[in-house]
Amino acid sequence: MGLFGVCITMCLPEASPAAEQKVELDYRHASPQAVEAWRDMKYGLRIHWGVYSKLGLEASWALAREHKNDLEWQGWYHNLYKTFNPSEFYAEEWAELMVRSGLKFFVFTTKHHDGFSMFKTKTKVKRRFIYTGPNAGKIEECDLHYSIMETPYNKDIVGELVVACRKRGLGIGLYFSHIDWYDADFRLDQWNPLHDLTYSKETDSGGWARFVSRHREQIRELCTNYGKIDMISFDMVISLKWPGETLKLKSVRPRAGSRIFMLGVKAPLEWRMDESEGLIIEIPKNLQAEANHPCKQGYAFKIEGKPNKTVEARGLLTR
Repeated sequence: MGLFGVCITMCLPEASPAAEQKVELDYRHASPQAVEAWRDMKYGLRIHWGVYSKLGLEASWALAREHKNDLEWQGWYHNLYKTFNPSEFYAEEWAELMVRSGLKFFVFTTKHHDGFSMFKTKTKVKRRFIYTGPNAGKIEECDLHYSIMETPYNKDIVGELVVACRKRGLGIGLYFSHIDWYDADFRLDQWNPLHDLTYSKETDSGGWARFVSRHREQIRELCTNYGKIDMISFDMVISLKWPGETLKLKSVRPRAGSRIFMLGVKAPLEWRMDESEGLIIEIPKNLQAEANHPCKQGYAFKIEGKPNKTVEARGLLTR
């Protein structure tokens, strides 16, 4: 549990045309007015709470750390929701405590990396991993929300907290993890204990389409089901692959004579402008393979133009 909410710009995955109909592809950051309003709130509370609280863990990180190679333990963990019953949770008391403490906003965990939703979601997990027996590590079909509504508690905790805090004038913040270690259609992030390096839109188009659809639908639910919210705190990334031979940036136009550098590479890179594709940066041949890129989890390009103006382009990688 911490005392500061954090706003993080999300990076959405490539999707099918149907899934992209309402996505604002040019959106990057909150407006200056929104950032200023957030700064004015100054003092807030981030609450990490989920089934992992039954074990006193650091959120759900044990799945990818201490028990990363223990499938049986992971399966046991993912069944904890069946007995999760916080019957003494009272949203009104939590909200009163925040007000008495001088807090101005809160950020609550709607879903951590384990994939368990603390809110009423209509989305469903269609495939999950098998954790025990001769087929352990393989994928099976399923049909469940994997949410608070399938626990003995059976009430929307996020909804209860939003209502209680809004009545008292507190800012509403919702935390959401992009990654999901329960839904097998999300097996693409490098932290996933069952990360599948071969998984892509090309190798499993059906699973990829379900992953994109469910990911975006859950974000839409959070943005529309609880009235006006003041912030969404996105955690982790679903992001860009290594660009390979070239990196193309449509919205960046360096001045003639500019030099472009890649973080970790001393020599400037070759580049050119194309009328339809924009800026095209050539990646050195010895770095075109993903295994050879100079940064473990990301890349950054610095453009030095005239007069002394620097523009940076960054990306995060899924390995």
